[in-house]
Amino acid sequence: MVVSIAATLATWSLVAMNLDRLPLSSIPATLLALPAMPFILVGVLVTCGLGLVHPALGQIAGWLTFVPLSSLLGLVSSLPATRTLGHWIGTPVMVAWYGLLAALLFVPGRVARAQGTAVRLISAVNHTFGEPVRHENQQRWLWGFVFLALALLGISLALWFQVFQGTDGKLPGYFLDVGQSDSILIVTPRGKQVLVDCGPNLTSATGFGRPHVPHGGAA
Repeated sequence: MVVSIAATLATWSLVAMNLDRLPLSSIPATLLALPAMPFILVGVLVTCGLGLVHPALGQIAGWLTFVPLSSLLGLVSSLPATRTLGHWIGTPVMVAWYGLLAALLFVPGRVARAQGTAVRLISAVNHTFGEPVRHENQQRWLWGFVFLALALLGISLALWFQVFQGTDGKLPGYFLDVGQSDSILIVTPRGKQVLVDCGPNLTSATGFGRPHVPHGGAA
């Protein structure tokens, strides 16, 4: 809840000014989507890793990952569209908002109050759901997390190496107007196509005008 509120407060003015809308159900949607996120993130990681070994393996893993992903999309789409237009948000409002956030950094005692609030929140959660399980050998768990972080770093480096291998380091991207922000078509050096955010429905990205390429011909 704290992370969701902080992210919303930090980005609401940018979202409203650039997308002309301010979603009001983002925080409850985030909380409801949390149970599916671990399966989606792990599934995407496995899909990328197996895809490096063989495209068929990656496709099979992608089919399995689509199950929690489709449930997440269905959940979000079923929520009421509680939003307000953000056309009244302009540069002055955004500058004033971020100036206020920056000014809060100089409020005396801000760290102590933030820590006190966090302690009270954690205590309330522990009182409601029970104390977290403490492991006797926490050092072994720590090394396990370190190994996992290094493994994820290695996989990320391998993926980026595949992306930039034999190219000029630029990944072409085409932006398509789908009536709800932009859809992005990414073309890899080997001709693979990745469509990001196809719009309100599956045919939105193919039913509008010609794509436009940002300045420089690459994204």
